[in-house]
Amino acid sequence: MRPTPAEVAAILSTPEQAKQVLSLLPLDVLDALADAIPSAAQRALAVLLVERVRAFLDDTDDQHESGSAYFTTTEEHGEATWNPFIDALSPCEGHTVTSTQTYTSVEVRLAAELTDPDLRSALRRLAELDPPDHEDILRVDLRTGEVEHLRKGSDRH
Repeated sequence: MRPTPAEVAAILSTPEQAKQVLSLLPLDVLDALADAIPSAAQRALAVLLVERVRAFLDDTDDQHESGSAYFTTTEEHGEATWNPFIDALSPCEGHTVTSTQTYTSVEVRLAAELTDPDLRSALRRLAELDPPDHEDILRVDLRTGEVEHLRKGSDRH
């Protein structure tokens, strides 16, 4: 009998068990997993990010409907990464933030203390999988659940 996806997830949830399972797989399966994991991880992180942004907005006193939330970059350990502060909200589809704000190191440390740890973790992992450049923007569409990395110099609408 085959394990369910939840059972497989439980087995793979600890590094030691995951290593044991992966060592049993043939090379072609490992290659297929290596190709599939980054995009699957990005999709899962996008779902988590949308969930955490929605939860944050639900907890605020602001009653407006937001269409998208935008994150800008900050520098951490000499590299650009996503800032855990929501830089802007847009109420309607088709509106895109085109400017960014620079945060001081004190503000970045404060953000690390104040923001949702799952939100910070998802942003950090997304930055590792698809590294941003300075002045890039991450758009979180709260209606569709889409997360889009808008690169500096590309058409941002």
